Amino acid sequence: TVAQKRSAFQWGAALQMERLVVDTPDNLRYRQVTEELFNAASTENDLKWPVWLGEWDGNFSRVQTLAGLRWLQARGFHLRGHVFVWPGHKNLPKPVQSLIGTPRQAEIPGIVLDHIREQARATKGLLHEWDVLNEPFTNHDLMDIFGREVMPPWFKTARAELPGVQLYFNDFSNHDATTDADHVAHFEQTTRYLLDHGAPVDGLGLQAHFNGRPNAPENILAVLDRYERQFHLPVRM
Repeated sequence: TVAQKRSAFQWGAALQMERLVVDTPDNLRYRQVTEELFNAASTENDLKWPVWLGEWDGNFSRVQTLAGLRWLQARGFHLRGHVFVWPGHKNLPKPVQSLIGTPRQAEIPGIVLDHIREQARATKGLLHEWDVLNEPFTNHDLMDIFGREVMPPWFKTARAELPGVQLYFNDFSNHDATTDADHVAHFEQTTRYLLDHGAPVDGLGLQAHFNGRPNAPENILAVLDRYERQFHLPVRM
């Protein structure tokens, strides 16, 4: 009989911080399964900017989020923060949305950098990696307004605040060029732009959303090889 004690690799899930710190029968079972199956985790919604500011309905709070991260840290989890900047209008907090199209619009880039600094400092020491930029293929309002040059400072600011934390560029539908060639090409172009403009990108995030008919493994491997040839960066799914 062999009983596995630990994995040789990181096996993770996107977790809800409420379930890690609020005691209910379901949540206690959630914690048990989390410890049994995983050794890595990402926050599902708790670190998204509007949630961080208290804009979402439901049981969210900064205190709860930080407590959940500490619960995971105490159990040796490799932790990923999601996400500093999700640059679509609908995913920005209301104070930022309210400035778009007004005479104060020019304040937004500075507000974004201040947000990165504030959230990085509040979570410092709890996370091993962060998604700095999320889903620019479909969420590009800030780039439409301020140009692509608005993106590299997000990574540079995160690096200044978190010198030992891995910084990722993350997107979805970028794992198979046979089903979404445009998304893969945009991911490559954006990665190249970021690197060419000094953004400290440490890794590439593939959300790898699968449905009832998963992508063929050889197609995914082809994209992973394609990214490796171009960028030589770690890939996180």
